[in-house]
Amino acid sequence: MLRRREWLILALGLAVEFIAFFWLRSVTHAHGGEMVFLTGDSGAYKLYAENLLQYHVFSFSKDAPFYPDSLRTPGYTIFAALLFSVTRSWDVAILLQGILVRVAPLLVYLICRCLDERVEFIAAFVFLFDPNRIVWSNTLMTDAPMTVLLLLSLWTFIRWTEARSWRFLAGSGVLLGLATMFRPVTMFLWIAFIIIIVVHDRLRNWKTWIPHAAIFLVSFTLLIMPWSIRNKLTFGSWQLSAVGGYSFAYAHAILYAHEKTREPLESLYRRFNALIGADKDPIRSVSLEKMDLYGRFARELINGDYLGYAKWHLVKSIPFFLTDGLRAPAQLFG
Repeated sequence: MLRRREWLILALGLAVEFIAFFWLRSVTHAHGGEMVFLTGDSGAYKLYAENLLQYHVFSFSKDAPFYPDSLRTPGYTIFAALLFSVTRSWDVAILLQGILVRVAPLLVYLICRCLDERVEFIAAFVFLFDPNRIVWSNTLMTDAPMTVLLLLSLWTFIRWTEARSWRFLAGSGVLLGLATMFRPVTMFLWIAFIIIIVVHDRLRNWKTWIPHAAIFLVSFTLLIMPWSIRNKLTFGSWQLSAVGGYSFAYAHAILYAHEKTREPLESLYRRFNALIGADKDPIRSVSLEKMDLYGRFARELINGDYLGYAKWHLVKSIPFFLTDGLRAPAQLFG
């Protein structure tokens, strides 16, 4: 049973959601827009979901033949398609998503209560009223649902450390796998969980930590392996998404070359697009079938100076891993 504070967090979360949703809806409609198009990616997920519902394909193509997509993992598309199939309205689907992800502050509260009771309520309230989270929860984007799945995985993992039941451990792995299917950026977090298992069970006690690590890893792998097999059969790659290789070439390597050589960005982007044929077929330009081309282009720009690139990446890119909201002011001040 939930305690009074926990009910308070849920109630406040729902109140904040309704206020935020109807305010955002009124603002977007006043400017002649729709909530489903608040961001470019939001409109993309609408297309993915509609293609899945209407044509039973996972594709970003607007017309047949539908080229199979390998940029995004399918979790959020399936989730968005389910919301729309229930509501038959994208605005209502976004509202329903916002209501569902209101559990996130409660999960923060429960996690912090396991770690330090002095900060549980403060942490939940900070998270509850975080404007970044409120806005992204009301967009057709992966951020909020993936965060809920990640928090659920962490909370279930903490329950395992207390109850020592393999079901909690397996559940944590499954939830992390689901989070990865929503947003592949979480795909390497299993390493952190395995390290914690080893430390918690003590390294020398290998008869304990090896089975525990195996349960978590197998549970996680079972969720992501079908998509990996699909990509291997379709594109010849076991990778979950093309976003890593594409971003490495299109974002990081190009920006590094621009700072190092002062070659105009427009010129660098033209060279990249010419190499991968983006002008001929934009839908296929971000695909696992282009991974070798992404790598070749990035290596050409880095030109053997991997130490210099590493230093640049450390200063220019790593801070944005914490929050992409840092990017705009950083660009503003150069």
